[in-house]
Amino acid sequence: MIVGPATRQIEVPLERVPLCACADTLIPTTDPVDDLEETPWDFVTFEAYPLRSGQASLLDLDGTTELLVSLEESSLDVTLHGPKQRVGLRVLSLAEPRIAQVLLNGNPLVHQDTLTLDVAMEPGWSLQPDGTILAILAG
Repeated sequence: MIVGPATRQIEVPLERVPLCACADTLIPTTDPVDDLEETPWDFVTFEAYPLRSGQASLLDLDGTTELLVSLEESSLDVTLHGPKQRVGLRVLSLAEPRIAQVLLNGNPLVHQDTLTLDVAMEPGWSLQPDGTILAILAG
């Protein structure tokens, strides 16, 4: 974590450029494609860096999807609304304690021992060894 304001000069290849994000930021990402088509993104993963709460709006051809993430002690509360009814979530928590429960639209998500951010996975969440949370959200 870089405490700012600060300026850093780095030299790295474009494919390795680090992304700097403010606390409480949610960043929508998707897998690279060879050709862009005029269709909505199939599966979007939100990269979240919550300290307290953050939100993101994703405007796509199928409409606007809203995602809100908030931390309450050891619980991660997620709200998902909009046309994207299945999204991935990767949470790098900037606060302690570690997450013990994930709620989606007020309902607990099933804890899974292993999980990958793939559209075919069942909804649920998993705590990675490094403290990162992975979740498949189905609203």
